[in-house]
Parts: sequence; C-alpha cells; structure tokens
Amino acid sequence: MRLSDNSGLRLIKHIIPFILVALARINAYAQEDLRLWSQGPLSWKDFSLRDSTPTVSRLAYILNMRQGRQRYGDTIALRYLAHAAMDPQRSYFNRRFLKEEYLRYNQIIFDLTELYRRKLQYALDRLDKPYEAWTLWYRYKNELDDQVTKFKEESWFGQRPEVMDEWEIRIRNQMEQYPGGPPAYTLDRWTFTERLGITYLWPAGTLGRYLKPGGGVEVDLGLSYGNYQFMMLASATGNRVRAAYDTTWTEAKHAGFVAIELMAGYKQTSGKHTLTPMAGLGYWYLSANKDQSDENAFSYQRWSPGLGLAYVYRHRSFLRFIPQYKDRQYTDWSFGLQFTVSKPAFTPDLKGYLFRLGLFWEMNFRSLHLPE
Repeated sequence: MRLSDNSGLRLIKHIIPFILVALARINAYAQEDLRLWSQGPLSWKDFSLRDSTPTVSRLAYILNMRQGRQRYGDTIALRYLAHAAMDPQRSYFNRRFLKEEYLRYNQIIFDLTELYRRKLQYALDRLDKPYEAWTLWYRYKNELDDQVTKFKEESWFGQRPEVMDEWEIRIRNQMEQYPGGPPAYTLDRWTFTERLGITYLWPAGTLGRYLKPGGGVEVDLGLSYGNYQFMMLASATGNRVRAAYDTTWTEAKHAGFVAIELMAGYKQTSGKHTLTPMAGLGYWYLSANKDQSDENAFSYQRWSPGLGLAYVYRHRSFLRFIPQYKDRQYTDWSFGLQFTVSKPAFTPDLKGYLFRLGLFWEMNFRSLHLPE
C-alpha cells in the first residue's frame, strides 16, 4: 500500500520531533560530569588546562530540555525542563592566559546560556501542543548561538571590558524578567471528583431489630464550583437478617442495601484539610435474598432525606504543565472519612435510621490556566 505525499509528510512531521528531542537528550545527558549554571560562578577547575590550544579558551555550553518532574513540598510539577550546562571535558583554557578577564568572558557566555534556558522554559510552559517542544528548543538554541557569536565579535573575544560591562547589565536585566520555579497559574473553579472506598452500615429503629450491620463498597462522583459541591454517593452493603419480620422473612437469610444518595454541601478548607457538611435525598433499595429466584425473596424501595459530613485530607498534588488534549491539569490525591444518616420508611412498621461510615480514596481534577 502506497502512502500519498501528504500522508508521508504528516508522518515525517510527527516522527522527526521525537527523534530530534531524543538525540538532544542523549547528547546532553550521556555524560555525568556536566556542570550546571545553577551550581554557581565558573572557576578555573571547571576547565581543562592545556599547553597548546587553537584559542585562548573555549566554553562548551549546552542548552537542552527533557520531560521531567519537579517537587515543591507535597506538590509535583510535570513539565518540560530546560537546562543550561557546560561540559568541563570539552572546555579548556590555555595555561599561558589564566587571567580573570578571560574567566569573566566565559562567564558571560555561560550567563547567556542561562538566559536562553529561562526563555526556553517560559515558552515550554506555555506551548499548546506537546510535539511543538522540539521546535522551541531548536529556535532558542539557534538564537543562543547567534548571541554568543555576536558577543564574541563585539567584545573582541574578551579584549573590551566596557563591552562586557554592557552585556552583563543587559543579561542581568533580562534574567529578572524570567524568574525560576514553576510559572504562576490559576485553577478553574470547576472541580470533578472521584471516590472509591469501603463502607459500613448500621440499621437502627425497627430496621435494626430485623437487620444486622454489614459492610460493603462505595463509589462516589462529584462536581464542585468553588466551595459548593454536589455529590452522588453510590453504595452497596451486605447485611444479614437478625429476626423474622413476617412470613416472607427467614432468620439467618442474607439481606442487602443499595443506595444512591444525592448530596449538596459547602466545602470548608484549611491547608490540607477539608470539611464538608452535606444534605440531600437518597434512594434506598432493600432486598431480603441475593437469589431473586427464591420464592421468599422480597425488596422495598424508598426515597429518604439524609444528612452527611465528609472529612478529606489532601495527600499530594500534581501540576501538569504539559498540555493534554489542549488542557493543562491539576490533580490531587486525598484520603477521607464520610458519615451519612438517612431515615427511610419501607413500611409503617419497617423503618428507622441507617447510619453509614465510609473510608475512601479521592481524586480531584481541575483545569490549570496560565496568565497571558
């Protein structure tokens, strides 16, 4: 099967970026002795000293990028990371020219590398499509090479101190426009919540007279706007019959509850802790036997008002600056406890309170926005 010219071009367009980025990463990180700009000013020990060299000195600077994670306390940022480094093995000084002005000359080149690292990082954090990262790297790498060449020519390779003064001031002023660390961001007011956990149900009143407590599972979904939260709490528990209710009940038979509770609440957050009082309406389904073919099986369904209280402890947060489907995302992982109480009346003499306590793992998803 032959690909059309357009199809082939599209395929090449998507493959080449990954090849270029892979080659760039191999070139920059195959060596373990790279010297980062963040390690401080250059010194003589960062260069190999040679007796015979084609030039007074050479700084083998590197501007590169990779996909990685950065940790800030309990928050992990997933982003493209730009790096400014120099290779001491390929950087040298002629022993006859160990003068401070030449060391300063190489430091300015290294500072230029850091400036373009910051510019590249700023652009990487704001790109719209992940496969555009290689284009940005190639662009800023070429701009850096052009600026280094321009500086060398204007300074006469370190022979004009007044020109180096101008370049130092210019670089320092531009660096202040691109501070380090993760970019400033805002979070969308809408939050989508998923919960998965275990739960335990205590019947009380006449329900408790006939049914024993039992455990089960719960799966919850929620949507929040700001501090206002709407949750759908779905749970299923297995209980046993404590005593016969009427002729359709047989002692020691299994029983079970299935509930869908629709709750609205207001979140109150302090640091890593969130407390949410809730109120709403629940649909309760009670079945006496798991085997519905049993002639003694029966079931009741009732709507019932309910109250609840949820406590959530935020364990870890993730900031995804690399866009996914054109969207940057904030995610957090949390653990929590949830207590609800309802009062369904299945029949006039089969009613009472249902107390439910759940332990759950929670994930929250929000869109992350960067300022223009």
